Amino acid sequence: MAGLALWAERAIPADARVALHFGLDGTVNRYGDKGEAVFVLWVMVGVGAFVSVLMAVLAQAEPMRANLMRSKGTYLAAWIGSLVLLVVVTGMMAFDFTRSGPADPDAFVRISLGLSGVLILILGNALGKVRPNFTMGVRTPWTLTSDLAWDKTHRLAGLLMVVWGVAQVGLAAVGSVAWAVRIAVGGALVLVPVVFVASYLYWRADPDRRTRPGAA
Repeated sequence: MAGLALWAERAIPADARVALHFGLDGTVNRYGDKGEAVFVLWVMVGVGAFVSVLMAVLAQAEPMRANLMRSKGTYLAAWIGSLVLLVVVTGMMAFDFTRSGPADPDAFVRISLGLSGVLILILGNALGKVRPNFTMGVRTPWTLTSDLAWDKTHRLAGLLMVVWGVAQVGLAAVGSVAWAVRIAVGGALVLVPVVFVASYLYWRADPDRRTRPGAA
C-alpha cells in the first residue's frame, strides 16, 4: 500500500482533478486536487498499518488465548481478508488518480462492494466455529456467560452474514449499485440488533447459564 501511494504521488498529474466521493448510484459527487488524492492514499496506508498492529496486539492480549488459537483460521481470515480488501481498494484509487479521475466509477464501487461482500461471506461461513473469547465474534454479556448462547448466536450470525454476503456480491456483480450500497449498510443495521437480542434469548433458555463473574 505504501508502494502504491509513493508511485501515485509521483504519477498523478499536478493539475489533476480526481474523484474522491461517490453517491449511492455510483456516480462521482466530489472531486479534489492532487494534494487531496495523495492524502487519501496515505490515510489508507495508515488504516492498513493500524489494522495489522491492532490484530497482532489483540491476539497477544486475549485472556482466552487458547480458545482464540482454536479459532485462528477465522481470525487470520478476518485479518488477511481486511488487508487484501484495503490493498485492492488502494490500488484502484491509485490507478484512477493517475488518470485524473476514474474511467468507470461504477466499476470502482462494484468491485469494492463485491470484495467486501466476499469477505462477509467467508467470515459468516466460519463464524459458527469460533470459540468463546473476548476479541472476535458476538461478544455480549450473554454469549460470554453461556456456552449455549455463544454457539447458537454465532450460528445465527454466521447464517445471516452468508445471506448478506451473497446478496451484496450478487447485486454488486449484476444488480443495481444503489441497492448494493443499501444492502452493504442495511446488512449491518439488521445484523447487530438481531444477534444482540437473540443472544439474550438463548442465554435465558440455557439452564447452565452463569449469572455472576467467575461462576463455573
